[in-house]
Amino acid sequence: MHAAAGDLSFLNPVRNRMNKILGEKCKTYHFSSQHEQASAKLALKQADHIFVVIMAHGGSSYILGGEYIRRSTGETLAAQNLLTREEISHFENKIIYCMSCNSNDLAQAALDAGAIAFVGFDHIPFVHFDQDGNPIRNTILTQHTQTLIANATKATLENFLTGKSSLRDSIEFLKLWADYHALRFIREYTAVKQRKEIAALFRQMRDGVKYHGETDVRFVIHSPLPINVN
Repeated sequence: MHAAAGDLSFLNPVRNRMNKILGEKCKTYHFSSQHEQASAKLALKQADHIFVVIMAHGGSSYILGGEYIRRSTGETLAAQNLLTREEISHFENKIIYCMSCNSNDLAQAALDAGAIAFVGFDHIPFVHFDQDGNPIRNTILTQHTQTLIANATKATLENFLTGKSSLRDSIEFLKLWADYHALRFIREYTAVKQRKEIAALFRQMRDGVKYHGETDVRFVIHSPLPINVN
């Protein structure tokens, strides 16, 4: 489930990689209209015992949907909530990888509502902000940080979806991957003056990812019910 937003398009390679690994077993919702978002939300509610990846903006009590363009005027409309804390029961009997800022704050509510496991984040930063909370435009910093985040996410999900390790162990893999590649970026990208800032932003994502729930959740790609909880 990938919210359509200009600053989330860097995660397209993650979605494409999942489609390549899973083929017809992967159902993608990339919502850029209210109708598409409603369809995605209904599908989430009705599904049972599935692995769900959400890539969106959010807060401690909600997950945002996509931005919409009004056809008549070309105006970009603000994103609506995809899901709120009051609708957390949609996560029942599901394994959730919620790539959204402050989604760790939803984890306990999700488990209480019957989620099998929940991966959440504190922050996923790829820009700096001024004292008024406005983003500071810095193309080089943003693009490099986004690339590191996307590559880390691809590697982590592939580790889980190909059965190499449990989801919990895949999150530990993410942390090791991030440590290695942050240091490698500093050492190898010497032409990028902001490489230490970029690595620091990337590490904020790494430091904030947390696993909640059942300890041994694995993905079996060829099983009709591709989730095994021991």
